[in-house]
Amino acid sequence: MFENFSILNIAKKIQERTGAKLIINKSVDIRSYKQDSSRLIKTGFKPKYNVDVAIDELLQYFSKNKPNNFGDKNFNLKMMKKLNVQ
Repeated sequence: MFENFSILNIAKKIQERTGAKLIINKSVDIRSYKQDSSRLIKTGFKPKYNVDVAIDELLQYFSKNKPNNFGDKNFNLKMMKKLNVQ
């Protein structure tokens, strides 16, 4: 079965790896991002990567590149810059 983490759980995984401080804001977003992978699994598909691998890749990228090289079109990055989050 594929991993299915909440955004908060992913943030906590990142916090554990980086020591970053979490700031939790309440959200009024009623959309659901739940997935059902049962049909894909029935085809025999097996994922090669998991959330931890993705976190590793992002940490590796950001250790080599400054965040402003990630792209000014990234909404979250723009908001962090606006809030002066380092």
